[in-house]
Amino acid sequence: MDKAALHIGAVAFIHRYGSSLNGHVHFHACVVDGVFEEVAGVGDADVHASPPGIVFHPATGIDADAVAQVQTDLRRRILRSHRGRLRTSAYFPGARTTAVG
Repeated sequence: MDKAALHIGAVAFIHRYGSSLNGHVHFHACVVDGVFEEVAGVGDADVHASPPGIVFHPATGIDADAVAQVQTDLRRRILRSHRGRLRTSAYFPGARTTAVG
């Protein structure tokens, strides 16, 4: 398998309002847990050839500990990048950054 030919799949968008139409900017994302590989068709065009297609290869080695570590790291990085801009830690329980100037 040629790793350069593999592609991840994800869809993300910004949602600007909450369920009561209040201003509440947040993100929605759908990310697959694997990769896609484009495969060429096989066989002679005059005979029964298989068409080109896409094969999905599921990710392996993902467990709850690995996911928890990524979540912890991302949370720390996001909070660090917003230090000095946050007015409240209500959306980030346990956050040390609670006041801004």
